[in-house]
Amino acid sequence: MILRDKAMSKIGILGGTFDPIHFGHLMIAQRAYEQLGLDVVWIMPAGRPPHKRERDGRATNVQRTEMTRLAIAGNPHFVLALREMNADGYSYTYRTLEGLRKEMPDAEFTFIMGADSLHDFTTWREPQRICNAARIAVAMRDHVEQETLREEMDEVRRLYQADIVELYTPNIDVSSSALRDMIAGGADVRYCMPEKVAEYIAREGIYRLRPDVAGEKESVTDAGISDPEGAVIGDPFDFSLPQIEDVLRGILKPHRFYHTQGVRYTACALAMRFGCDLMRAEKAGLLHDCAKYMSGDALLAYCREHELPVEAVEEKSPHLLHGKVGADMAEKIYGVTDPEILSAIRFHTVGRPAMTLLEKIIFVADYIEPGRTYPSAELRKLAFEDIDAAVCETYREILSYLHTRDFAVDPATEEGYRYYSVLRRD
Repeated sequence: MILRDKAMSKIGILGGTFDPIHFGHLMIAQRAYEQLGLDVVWIMPAGRPPHKRERDGRATNVQRTEMTRLAIAGNPHFVLALREMNADGYSYTYRTLEGLRKEMPDAEFTFIMGADSLHDFTTWREPQRICNAARIAVAMRDHVEQETLREEMDEVRRLYQADIVELYTPNIDVSSSALRDMIAGGADVRYCMPEKVAEYIAREGIYRLRPDVAGEKESVTDAGISDPEGAVIGDPFDFSLPQIEDVLRGILKPHRFYHTQGVRYTACALAMRFGCDLMRAEKAGLLHDCAKYMSGDALLAYCREHELPVEAVEEKSPHLLHGKVGADMAEKIYGVTDPEILSAIRFHTVGRPAMTLLEKIIFVADYIEPGRTYPSAELRKLAFEDIDAAVCETYREILSYLHTRDFAVDPATEEGYRYYSVLRRD
């Protein structure tokens, strides 16, 4: 995740299982945005713990994600954050926050928690590291004993030198566990959550199975910034294009998101022209720059953490890694399993010899999309006449630009240009 622009550096994070999300969650997020001067609040659903996966009476990962997306739709200050939904292995709050700090060193993070969570904060995994990585905001509701809560806040300050602040929210006495019981019993919950969420729950038939376990309550053991239940290991699944688009809109700078949309639609046009699978082209185009928000140091750190190979030229110019990292993120975060899509993301910048049709389409679309000012009109025309010739010409223009400015050139780019130059002559 990253900022939309340099000014958007104050980020609140509200996590939870959101099973289901309700007005209490949304009110806390809105009050945090208003009272703490935040630029944006990330709403971060947790992955399902492995020992409680596929429980009757609970929503699936896909359903919880969609409910969250529906709940925050239309609020420009809220962003659906999927970082932990498909976390690779165990994820704890301190790990998530420290990872975000590495990726976004100039951002200020505020971790938003309820009063109940504060009661058990000292038992969480690495509370000191949590406090080092973020400011803590505690929701103070009317029914909570505020004097006791302030004493607990003072204790956290003393123990961990924490920057901890009070967040005043109305007393909306509703919980996810109570809502699951209500829905299982056929009660009307339309005034407890956004209407679209209630309609989605009814349409999907969520929470109507095994009402005897529907009210099972979560524990408060910290195992993920957004999941007090236990380990966060989400089964990978394909997020829908609107879900991916919502995430990218929140994490990419405006000009990068505009470029992403340009590549998406140019890829679709080329796919229709040359008979490539349209849905694959659209998803690859949408995700091709999903790692572009990361700094060079963050890209290198990601490669080390996830054991991705780094070539000498990439070590020198780490921005070249965003395709490789983006493909890894597309698989691990967004649940893409199609190897052709992942390969198109991986090679969209440097290309390679003997690319597949989808790889060629994304490679060319990235260069000629309408927001780019430098491609020649002839190249844009050629792209819809002869894709191989367009690949060759794209290589030629890219290399000319890099050599003119004495920029580092990935050997794979030169190798790809030689391959398509020979192919074009033949």
